[in-house]
Amino acid sequence: MFYVNKGSLAAEPFASLDVDDVSGFGPEITTIRRPKVGIYRFFLHNFSQSFDPGMTGSPTRVELNYLGRTVAFSPPAGEGTNLYWHLFDLEVGADCSMTLFRYNRFRADEPANPNTGTSAQFCVPS
Repeated sequence: MFYVNKGSLAAEPFASLDVDDVSGFGPEITTIRRPKVGIYRFFLHNFSQSFDPGMTGSPTRVELNYLGRTVAFSPPAGEGTNLYWHLFDLEVGADCSMTLFRYNRFRADEPANPNTGTSAQFCVPS
């Protein structure tokens, strides 16, 4: 999801970006109501391509709330001129189990979609 396609909580994909905050003060909230089996890849794009101060020098903060846990992310050092901050992947199992893979690093290129070519089903809690 991104500013052009914010998703929907009432219909597929049952996930939504509440607002595209262009002022830089947030918050932006992404909600997933019915997770699908597969990998959710979360990254931020420095759309303005401004590095003064960039993400590292800003008060940017991301909180992931899942399965009753809260994990906070702040930009790591080493932004340089990299436009993408890859925070984490969240893998959803068929039984709605979730495994967090933390990356928290900057990248020059947009992270690839890990689910291309698949037709994922909604998970079913056990």
